[in-house]
Amino acid sequence: MSMLEEGEALLFRELRSISVDAAGAMMARTRAAREKLLRTLVERLQKERIALGRSDRARLHGHAEGLAQWQHVLEAEAKSVAQQREAAGEIPMRYSAGAVLERGAAAFQGRDDLFRTLEGLLINQPSKITPLLLGQPRTGKSSVLKQLPVRLGAQVLPVYLDMERRASADTAASLLGDIVGVIQREAQSHPQPLSLPPLDKQGLAAEPYRVFENWIEEVERALGEGRWLLLALDEFNRIDEAVRAGRMDERIFFLLRSLIQHHPQVALALSGTFALDECDPRWYDTLKSVRNLPVTFLRPDEAERVFTKPAPGFPDGVYSEVAIERALSLTGGQPFLIHLLGETLVNRYNYERTTVAPGTPPGLPLPVSAIDAALPEVLTGGETFFVSLWQWLLRISQDEPGMAALLSALAKGQPLDNIGSSEEREELLGLFVERDLLAPDEAGGYTFRVPLIAEWIRQQRRLPTLR
Repeated sequence: MSMLEEGEALLFRELRSISVDAAGAMMARTRAAREKLLRTLVERLQKERIALGRSDRARLHGHAEGLAQWQHVLEAEAKSVAQQREAAGEIPMRYSAGAVLERGAAAFQGRDDLFRTLEGLLINQPSKITPLLLGQPRTGKSSVLKQLPVRLGAQVLPVYLDMERRASADTAASLLGDIVGVIQREAQSHPQPLSLPPLDKQGLAAEPYRVFENWIEEVERALGEGRWLLLALDEFNRIDEAVRAGRMDERIFFLLRSLIQHHPQVALALSGTFALDECDPRWYDTLKSVRNLPVTFLRPDEAERVFTKPAPGFPDGVYSEVAIERALSLTGGQPFLIHLLGETLVNRYNYERTTVAPGTPPGLPLPVSAIDAALPEVLTGGETFFVSLWQWLLRISQDEPGMAALLSALAKGQPLDNIGSSEEREELLGLFVERDLLAPDEAGGYTFRVPLIAEWIRQQRRLPTLR
């Protein structure tokens, strides 16, 4: 048996994953969940077919027909399941709790003010003012970066780089080689496809930083006049961890600074949960100028739209007005929690529909009691989110016992006077207001901007410690 080409090996790994997920989809508890999972698999196959069509490797093209047939089978099954769902009176699942929304996703809503600012910084020319999308965990920063290709126009080649995953590379050569591969794939899938020069892989292994920058110079020449490259580094501070662990050295900072200062057709955009003064101090020397762009909670009108119409195809009239008000109040516009609450409500409703006799009238709109009944499941289902948020708060506060005591007292409505000194309390309270956890109230105290976070804290018998 001949050795698989690199492209074939990657394709087969993805197809194997799709096959396993297809088997899992057929085991879903409700028809709505089964339909959603099947449609996700159809989208993944479509993405692979597009990549095959743009590939310059003839050997890969031979797999296109098989993928098309498989996609047709999954589409037919999804359509059949959708018909069964409609007949049973189930609500289609359109929420996306925890998922990064890919470019052009119909479920992506809101953030108009943020995009106006980003477009002003980035759309005309590569800006030497680096935008830093800064916010709490799970506020949609990654999804915003994913939308840049459809917001900035064909003159920009935006490349999304998940540094949480990529910065775990063993060496700088491995990281930079991986980034080159992403840039090449994005160039091929761009509305104006571009074939980029090959990389000197042997040279990269010996001198990764120099060879990568030389390759970027070739990319600039290939882009031509009026086009430029935007490298969007999601969770940018993961580079700090790689440097501390010795997988990379300080030359990664020198490289990024050189890309900004000496490459007129290259710009950076960053996103993360930590401000620059909470990261490696070398970032200040790396970035010529930074503009912090808060990515916080959705405005009330945006939050209502996401909850009541999370994506096209979601029916009207699912929730009563009182239920909507309760949902928006509990989630405080936090996008992940809005999707999680909606997902939980739809799953609970659809499961109930599997237990009733055919023809039973739907119990819609859902009353406010349905919201309250779903809260224990929301708190359990969101445990990873709440713990991640708590770990982030521990890190930015740099005062684990004081922070835990303060937030626990606030969540439980207890006095704060015996927690640290007044200066320490004011410093922590000011930090948490700045980072959108708390808001001053009319009585001169503070409240949680997201009541569900306070509820999670109240229910913890032992709050997590810093990991």
